[in-house]
Amino acid sequence: MTKLIKLDSEIIETMILPLWGRATYGEKFPELLNDFKSKEILTKIDIDTSDYYPRFTEYFDLTFVNRARKLDLAVKENLKIFPKSTVVNFGAGMDTGYLRINDSTARWYDLDLPEAIKLKRKFVEETENYTFITKSVLDQSWLSQIDFTIGNGIIFLAGGLFMYFRESEVVSLLEKLAENFLGGKIVFDIGSKRSMRIANKRSIQKGKTEWIWYLAVNKPEKEIPDWSDKFRLISSYAYWNNIPKNKKYKFSTKLLMKFSDALKLAHFVELKFEI
Repeated sequence: MTKLIKLDSEIIETMILPLWGRATYGEKFPELLNDFKSKEILTKIDIDTSDYYPRFTEYFDLTFVNRARKLDLAVKENLKIFPKSTVVNFGAGMDTGYLRINDSTARWYDLDLPEAIKLKRKFVEETENYTFITKSVLDQSWLSQIDFTIGNGIIFLAGGLFMYFRESEVVSLLEKLAENFLGGKIVFDIGSKRSMRIANKRSIQKGKTEWIWYLAVNKPEKEIPDWSDKFRLISSYAYWNNIPKNKKYKFSTKLLMKFSDALKLAHFVELKFEI
């Protein structure tokens, strides 16, 4: 019998909960996401989830499913225009987007901190067109490692990441991307100030000051254009916009989805780096 891999609590919180959510609820609602690799990885991990069940609500876990679904759709749309596009996944963690997209013509990079990539290597292998980069997204030395030509296009993904940075850090990064990857685009999710207050209150109560949010956007269409003239807002849309309806969703889940979008608690944002 293969020995299961034991994880510490910090890794469970930051990397395995999203994995668990995508695997479990992607399987329950396959019209949203087919994350076969996440299900496989979970079978190799020694984890007692009993301490986390209070957070394993349907709505909570569907946020991870929907985030992956939206980013996957963005990549697929980009590949229709640029079949040989480069894809760079910031803060990739245990995300398995490369395997879900399953397009050997794309050049894909997963970028994250060394400890995150170290864990990922236990379950996922690099290939000729799939590379891991062990650096912080703010360490701009990784820019030179990206294989890019304007004709092939490029898309950056930043799921569940930018809220942990300050606005100045995000704007500086985006401007650097615009300078180095003309014609490319980036897709990311971001919460509102109300969401930030709720998230930060919970983090402080748990003593997790490293999870404090610093960036929030209430109205992307009004706020983001003021960040810089080096990139352009293509679109912004509510977190649960156009999610397939399913009668099997719990009543509380459907209510929270409507509540979230009505109050504009979170958005997906797409930016273009102008030529």
